[in-house]
Amino acid sequence: MGDHYFTLDVPRTATQDEIKKAFRSKAQKYHPDVVGPLAGAAERAAAEAKFKEASAAYEVILCIRVCVGLVSGSVYHSGSVAVSIVVSFVRWVSLSLPRSP
Repeated sequence: MGDHYFTLDVPRTATQDEIKKAFRSKAQKYHPDVVGPLAGAAERAAAEAKFKEASAAYEVILCIRVCVGLVSGSVYHSGSVAVSIVVSFVRWVSLSLPRSP
């Protein structure tokens, strides 16, 4: 996967709201349920791949921003929110790593 900000079509200086808006726009456009059964198999597969890529990019950007905020002390969210985001990111990374046979 390439640049996560490029995937969501937002600048690196984008606010959290801008990032969320960009992700929701991509999700509404590429979600497999939206593409629907009338589309061909190739079109559905391409849309699903783009949806997964956008979802992963959003999760990574969100997690990085929360982790940076936790390290710098600028995030004052409840611990459960920050912990759940970090756990989701670690789970995503562990599933993304290649497995040895």
